Amino acid sequence: MPRPKKYATAADRQTAFRARTKADFKLVEKAALEDLNFKLQNLHTAIFAARQAGDALAFEVCASSLDTTLDRLTDEFRARAEFAARGELLPPALKQKKDRAEK
Repeated sequence: MPRPKKYATAADRQTAFRARTKADFKLVEKAALEDLNFKLQNLHTAIFAARQAGDALAFEVCASSLDTTLDRLTDEFRARAEFAARGELLPPALKQKKDRAEK
């Protein structure tokens, strides 16, 4: 005995599918997405150039992957915010680098 159909028509099945997936997908304007990607690539290039010039922060966060660079940059600024909340100016790693550079 065949099981009963869950949807009477293909249109009903499609409507149910769209309702289930609506929360999973957001429409994004292609031009806005391309602009954001362009800005992220420019940021990655600027961080890499700063690293080549010897910038300590850029050296800490720069990676070959843009995703990794963004993760490291986010982690670095979260750490800085935590240190600032405690009244410290720089995380210990950056203080050590600054102290070594001054010697």
